[in-house]
Amino acid sequence: MDNASDKVIVQNGLIKGIKISNDLSITHLLFVDDVILFGMGTIEDWTAFKVILETFCEASGMNINLDKSYFLHYNVNDSILRRVSDILPYRFAHLELGFTYLGFFLKPSGYLVKDWLWLIKRFESCIKHWTNRLLSLCGRLVLIRAVLTSLPVYWCALFPIPSSILDKLRKLIFNFLWGSSAVKKKFHLVDWQLLARPISLGGWGIKHLPLFCISLRMKNFWFALNNSGIWNQLIRTKYMKNMSIQSWCINKYFRLTNTSRIWMGFIKTLHWIGQGLIWQVGKGTEVIVGADPIVGLGSSFILPYELRTYLDDYGINTLAQAINHDTGLWFTAEELDLCDVWSLQWSTYIKGLEYNRIGLNEEPDTLLWSTGNYEGPISAAKSYECLVKNNIRDVHNQDCIQLWSLKIPLKIICFIWLLDKDRILTWDHLQSRGYYGPSRCVLCKKATEDCGHLFLMCPFVNNIFSHFSICLGSIICPHSTVHSFLEYWFASTAISDPIRYTPIFIFWHLWLLRNQCIFENCIPLASALIIKIEYILALFPVPQYKKKIRLIGPQPIHVYPVGYFDGAAQRNLGGAGFVIYISETHYYCFSVGCGNGSNTRTELLALWSLLRTVILMGLPIKMIFGDSMVVISWVKRRSALNIPTLKHWCDEIFAMLHFVPSVTFNHIFREHNILADELSKKALSLDMGSGYYSEYLDGKHIGDGQFALF
Repeated sequence: MDNASDKVIVQNGLIKGIKISNDLSITHLLFVDDVILFGMGTIEDWTAFKVILETFCEASGMNINLDKSYFLHYNVNDSILRRVSDILPYRFAHLELGFTYLGFFLKPSGYLVKDWLWLIKRFESCIKHWTNRLLSLCGRLVLIRAVLTSLPVYWCALFPIPSSILDKLRKLIFNFLWGSSAVKKKFHLVDWQLLARPISLGGWGIKHLPLFCISLRMKNFWFALNNSGIWNQLIRTKYMKNMSIQSWCINKYFRLTNTSRIWMGFIKTLHWIGQGLIWQVGKGTEVIVGADPIVGLGSSFILPYELRTYLDDYGINTLAQAINHDTGLWFTAEELDLCDVWSLQWSTYIKGLEYNRIGLNEEPDTLLWSTGNYEGPISAAKSYECLVKNNIRDVHNQDCIQLWSLKIPLKIICFIWLLDKDRILTWDHLQSRGYYGPSRCVLCKKATEDCGHLFLMCPFVNNIFSHFSICLGSIICPHSTVHSFLEYWFASTAISDPIRYTPIFIFWHLWLLRNQCIFENCIPLASALIIKIEYILALFPVPQYKKKIRLIGPQPIHVYPVGYFDGAAQRNLGGAGFVIYISETHYYCFSVGCGNGSNTRTELLALWSLLRTVILMGLPIKMIFGDSMVVISWVKRRSALNIPTLKHWCDEIFAMLHFVPSVTFNHIFREHNILADELSKKALSLDMGSGYYSEYLDGKHIGDGQFALF
């Protein structure tokens, strides 16, 4: 299409489009060959559009498909429609009937439940096709996770599907999982809420559809709010009135009446978006002092409303205005004439900024979303995980989570998971569901059959466990429940991986033998079962990965002064250690606390501390060694370190490099960095910024002391 002629027509006012607000009008939407043209009910609009379409067809040699093209009208009188029909040779239809664009059915009026029945029919069509095949429980689980829960993704991401439709889809999914149908009913062994959660939270990885729909809309809404496309323009001009995103989300300056269903679906996600908004400080012009959460401070440093009002009257509203431009430092309580209580609160706020190394820079302020250990843009995976965690009422078991990492068939994993929850259909469970039959154990024919007896307490089972305990050299302690046994078994760090698989296969083959005894009248023989399990274990070995051998090589050649650094992070505690060699026989050892954080953060702080100390000591350091390939590659500008919470530390490191222009950075293996590694682990118990040092000369300890580096 001729862009020049298009712009001339629009600028001359021949095409007005649809006015969204005073600053925004929409004339068209284009996506590949799907085009929507917007115009008012005037002859001039559509005459101009006809000129554009004819010009495009003539220039491209293509024609418009009349069978797929419509002229949809709303509130246009008949005389104008007749004149437009003479101009455009398309089928005419009322907008109330709706139309499909990019696979989505759009209509101006409210959607009804019947408008979504096609989605249920699509689910039923897939399930009907699959039920004609012989599928096991794990086979059906794979199809559900890979296909069924992915079918409504496109529509869920835009529109709040009615809860009755989602509930119907949930029933179809779980009926299919357990093999139930309209003809044949089967037991649902586990409540769907236990299964509809990620594997990392103890479930089977099946999507919780209502929460999954919300997470998809959160992702799209976040993209619309932070992107520069037409969605962002529309939202900011029509709804936000050029307010900041955070103020708009928190203060809820929006309406839910007389709005489109798509917009209503987006608005309903603001409850979860607004709870996690946090600022990555740049210039500080967008961050409200004492009101907005900041990366590194969180929401614990919110100042009282009265103090914020006083600061606002003083001319301090944003973080950029809290800087005294004469000194380049934050305003002190004395400079602001604050009373005792307000003085303490303001001093605590400023100390929090300084303690967490939060300062202003030339980058724009960035609004992020924070949940748990994650800080960044909203993604469907992170938001879904957060929503599921908030929805969980029980505590998930770690042994159920570890099951999914075992290199065994999926059907055995599902069986052991059900066994851990005591959901296997032993005789006690069958009788509770109204079935009658021989309730005694078919293996020992003495006690009543339940999970605890069949898999742990039965004399037949004890002989098998005793045999494998002797063969493997590992004592298997008796337990009253399978859950307590698995919890002990997976938590035991003294058991090697091949032994860990043994009770899993014992439980599985016990269940197979029990069913053979009931349905095929087999005679249970412990010796035959032992031989079978040993044979299976031999055929199904645990992969033994050879340890990768790396050539350490000689120690690097030193050009003194030289430094080594390393970081450690354990149990949400961080420590930094570094060594500065003045000469081969004269060196300093430093340990510095780093607060909480990841291993990358502590490695970066160790490098920062080393450079800071070298500059304070006035040493012309020549070489720095570290065993973190991530940090070394970053400081050599070979890769990027895109972690918002570490940005200010990165900026300070590059600033300090101007004071040591001749330094070079080199990666070494951990075996050559043992001393710095030991010092970093000793620093785990230290407060952030505090540390101690020791000085050595000719192998003798000649002095030590304490210091505060941050």
